[in-house]
Amino acid sequence: MADHMIVCTDQTPISKPTNHAHIVSVGVDKDRDGYADQKHELQQVVRAIDSGDHRYYTYGLSSGKVAWVETVDCPSHCGERIIRSMRDAKTDNNLDSLRRCRWQ
Repeated sequence: MADHMIVCTDQTPISKPTNHAHIVSVGVDKDRDGYADQKHELQQVVRAIDSGDHRYYTYGLSSGKVAWVETVDCPSHCGERIIRSMRDAKTDNNLDSLRRCRWQ
């Protein structure tokens, strides 16, 4: 099992605030330098978590706390499996608090 640190997200629709958009991919930091080295599509992340093959997490720079990522059914009844950070009373490690990815 491998652990992957998520450092940024791609969300759609891009024009909506993060609390009204869906994450469609994430940026993973493989070498722990704070930058996204790999792009993982949402379906890839969901399959990896649900199968138990991989775990994903976020890290709050201010709090120093890790939040593990879990899969859930879309609360808006869109019929999709989505990801969210587990609740831990910290905001800086929430998926919705992460920066948007800027792929080159």
